[in-house]
Amino acid sequence: MKRRIEAVERRLENIEKTVSGLRKFVMTMSGGEYGSGLGAEERVSDGSHGGVSRGAQEVPARGVYYEPSGHGSRTPKDETPGVLHNSLGELFSIKLVCPTFFRCLDIAIPYCTVSFPSSKEWLAKQVREGMHFFIYVTSPVRKVIGLARALGPAEFRGDVTPSRPWVVPMEWVIGPKAGGVTFSEAGIAVRSRPGDTVYAIPEDVAKRLVDALIPLPDLDEAEVARLRSRFGVGEGREKAGSLSYSISSNSTSSRG
Repeated sequence: MKRRIEAVERRLENIEKTVSGLRKFVMTMSGGEYGSGLGAEERVSDGSHGGVSRGAQEVPARGVYYEPSGHGSRTPKDETPGVLHNSLGELFSIKLVCPTFFRCLDIAIPYCTVSFPSSKEWLAKQVREGMHFFIYVTSPVRKVIGLARALGPAEFRGDVTPSRPWVVPMEWVIGPKAGGVTFSEAGIAVRSRPGDTVYAIPEDVAKRLVDALIPLPDLDEAEVARLRSRFGVGEGREKAGSLSYSISSNSTSSRG
C-alpha cells in the first residue's frame, strides 16, 4: 500500500512537467534539436501513470539500429520504411506481447515487464536502460496500448518464466491506454511474421504512435478486470511461464 501511495504522489508531481515535456518531444520529432525529448530527464506522460523521473543517457536521434551479424532485416516494399523485424531501434522499438500481458497488469503502479524467449536471447541482451518500447498486444487484440521505457538490461529469470526467460523491467511513459491504437490507425504498415518479437522503428513512426496514443483515456480497473477475465484463464500453453517478476519486490507481475 505504501508503494502505491508513493507512486500516486510521484504521478501527481509529474503532471506539471507533462505539457512542456510533450511539446519538446513533438518539436524534436519535427526536426528540432534532440536531447529534450523522451530520452532526457523530463519524461513525457499524460500524468496518469508517471513514475520516478530517471535520467536516461541521450542517444543519436536517427538511423542507428542494433542488427547483429546474421540477424539483420530489411523493410519489405509493402511495409512502412524503417520498420525492421526482430531488430532494436536505438531509441524506439515496438515490443510484441501476448494478450496474457493483461492478466497481471497493475494500473495502480507505473511499472510492467516484458520478456523474450530463449531463441531471442541475442536481442534481449542488447536492451539498455532508456530504450523506449511501444507495447503491442498481439492477436486477437492487435493494438498498441502504450509506451514504456526500459529501466535496465534484460535479466535471466528461467526459474520464473521458463518459456520466456529474458525479462526486462519497464516504466510506463504513456498509458496503458484503453482501446489502444492499431497499426493502420497510426498509418503504419507491418506484416507480422512467425517468430516476431520486436520491431525497430524510425522516429516518424514513433511520433505517429505517440500522437495517436496521447488522446486516449487510460485503462481503468473495470476494463482491466474485463481483460483479465477474457485472457487470464484457459490459455493453456501460454499460461505456463507467463508471469514475470516486478521491479521492486521480485514478485510476479505482467509479462510480454
